[in-house]
Amino acid sequence: MSDIYESRSTSLYEFVESFTVGPHQIGSIFVLNDVVAGLDLFDQPLIFSKLFPKLVRGYALDALEPETQPNTDAGQGSATEFIKTIVAANMNGFPAVGMGVDHRIADKNISGGALFFDDELVHLSVFPVSENESWENQVRRS
Repeated sequence: MSDIYESRSTSLYEFVESFTVGPHQIGSIFVLNDVVAGLDLFDQPLIFSKLFPKLVRGYALDALEPETQPNTDAGQGSATEFIKTIVAANMNGFPAVGMGVDHRIADKNISGGALFFDDELVHLSVFPVSENESWENQVRRS
């Protein structure tokens, strides 16, 4: 993976630089080829703005990997449908490795996780999954 990143670092840098973050923005839904590829949401605009370039690089690299294409049959072609799927999904909470509660989000169409501290959302990350995607790849992505 580092070889892929190194070989495309210039074009990735230019790609990342073409995006901007709004002053109060705390998250983004990322879309590849007109299909939702994932969502990242944070509790503070400063945290999101610092992590945004890394997120964009990650999704750009995902676009280069054909095995991580989202499930276009899952009814998640729009941001609204994707959010509805997240809201309806099963969430199971577990004590986090550090502080807070780690929630795993699992559904036949999505996989992800959320970290809560004192009942406040700190970070939410969710991805669509295809029916043929392995459990290991779902865990790696989330």
